[in-house]
Amino acid sequence: HTTAFMTPSIEALEKEFNISIEDNVKEQLAHPSMYVRCQDNFGNYNKKEFTINFCVKSGPDLTPAEISATKPISGAILKYGTTETPLTIWMNEPTTCRYDVLDKENYDDMEKIMVCDNSVLDFDDFGWPCKTTLTDLINDTNNIYIKCKDQPWLIGTENEINRNPNTESFIYILYSSKSELKIDSIKVKNVSSGFEPIAVTLEAETSGGINDGESLCSYSFTGVEKNLIGFKESLSNKHKQIFTSMMGGNYTIYIKCRDNAGNSDTGNISFSVDVDTQAPIVVRAYNLGGQLAIITDEEAKCY
Repeated sequence: HTTAFMTPSIEALEKEFNISIEDNVKEQLAHPSMYVRCQDNFGNYNKKEFTINFCVKSGPDLTPAEISATKPISGAILKYGTTETPLTIWMNEPTTCRYDVLDKENYDDMEKIMVCDNSVLDFDDFGWPCKTTLTDLINDTNNIYIKCKDQPWLIGTENEINRNPNTESFIYILYSSKSELKIDSIKVKNVSSGFEPIAVTLEAETSGGINDGESLCSYSFTGVEKNLIGFKESLSNKHKQIFTSMMGGNYTIYIKCRDNAGNSDTGNISFSVDVDTQAPIVVRAYNLGGQLAIITDEEAKCY
């Protein structure tokens, strides 16, 4: 069982709330305890809690902030033609952050500023969030360089020099699809039979997008955005669905394919399922050089 939690420094609490914490409270904050109970599926639990004692190291903050999570994740692939996207990073402590498309040596030289929630109470499951909208993205590899400074409560004070900047940039990478996803072909097989129901095979092929057309295709008989059902065989550039109990009649199947970057394409195919319920008719029988010759009104086997 794993969990995570934040422990703001005493200095951060005092600056944030403009208070002076007494020594005995500081001692409690430096030596906290956690109490744990666990319960199984049958309702059994440990009636005496398990106690975890630990220490929070006191002293000056000498360590730069670190990124604990990003959304989208670094290395994500964007939809073709995307020129901007929101970005959220989470820090392991309150910070101010800047970024640039060039790897600048100093934090203050980074061109663009992120909007950071840096109150000690602003943390969530991943840490303290900083947000921005990345613009001017290209259909290729986009490298974003990020640097942050911790202890934002020291801004404008004589101790601002004690803030710890990142000396090395965190390199955040976004890839862009180099082409649109395209449905190259849609076809059906086995659309005629002498009995019902008929097994009809639907096949589609895709290209482009990410990874040469690798995508998930879905189908619907009612419309391209209605009641979509995933192909039984998909998640590649070839997609296959077998309908085992189709009856005779006219059909239109709508298809939508989408890859992991959000590229998508739609298409449809109309076809008839023919059920031949009439036996072949002999339209002529004659003697052909001593052999019986028979002509029927459709392709058949005669015995």
